[in-house]
Amino acid sequence: DGDSALYVGTANGVDKTTDNGYSWYKMNHQNRTGISGDFVVWIAVQNYGTVHNIWAATVNATDPTEVPALSYTSDAGATWDNILDGHFFHCVSFNGEIVYGASDDGLFRTQDFGKTSDVITSIYDPTNRQSILSNAFYCVNVASDSVWLGSADGTAIGIDDGNGFNSNDWNVLRTYVPIN
Repeated sequence: DGDSALYVGTANGVDKTTDNGYSWYKMNHQNRTGISGDFVVWIAVQNYGTVHNIWAATVNATDPTEVPALSYTSDAGATWDNILDGHFFHCVSFNGEIVYGASDDGLFRTQDFGKTSDVITSIYDPTNRQSILSNAFYCVNVASDSVWLGSADGTAIGIDDGNGFNSNDWNVLRTYVPIN
C-alpha cells in the first residue's frame, strides 16, 4: 500500500503483513465490523492528496449475515465500512476521490463514499453504432480521465472529466472471428 504493508484478499477476509510476511493479521466479517463478506474478489489502494484508503470487493462466503458490497478502510484496517450493499463487485478503480466499481449490475461511480452514486448500465458508441448489451462488468481501470471497462460483450472506454459520463463519449471495442 506504499506504507510498508501488504494486504492480501483471500476467501476468508483480508490478511495484512507489515514485516515482509513473517506475521499476518486477519481482518474478516467475523472480527471487523464493516467488512461485508469474507470472500475478497479484488483489493486496491486509493491514494490522492492525504487520503489513503484500502478498498476490497467483498462477497458472502459462508456466514449468512455476509453480503456483497465494496468494503474500505481509511485507517490501515483498524476500522472498516462498506458501501453499495447487495451488488457483486468484481473490481474497483479510482480517479482521485472518484471510486468506480465494476459489478454484475453495472458500473457504479461515487465520489462521496456511496452516499450518492451513478450506475451505468447502457453503453452506446455513436461512432461505430455498437452497444454493450450486458449490464455485468468484470473489470475497470482508469487512465487519466479515460475509464476502461471489460465485459463478456466487449470493452468500452468512457470519458469522465470529474463530472460523470457523457453518453456520447463511449468507445466500444470488439474483436470478431470470421465464420467460414
